[in-house]
Amino acid sequence: MQVSEVKVEIAKIIGIKAPNRQVLVDAVRQVIRGSSEPLAPALFDEPTIFLSVRLDICGSLVDFPTEADVPETSVPCPCGNPKHWIIKYEE
Repeated sequence: MQVSEVKVEIAKIIGIKAPNRQVLVDAVRQVIRGSSEPLAPALFDEPTIFLSVRLDICGSLVDFPTEADVPETSVPCPCGNPKHWIIKYEE
């Protein structure tokens, strides 16, 4: 029996995929508070790290310490691979 070589290519590695920043921020807030209700910013206590994203495939780790640090645009991975994304917004 002969085993043939198979080439596999991973199109993209994305840490977080969201429609936009607001959806991402709302989702993180809900997880932190354990609530399905949106929270008013004035009532929200900032955690030590608001959001931390790790790509195990390249070892990259990016922290967003506060809600204000969550970017408005997609964030490529600091490893430099154009197929790796820390955050990828769909809109």
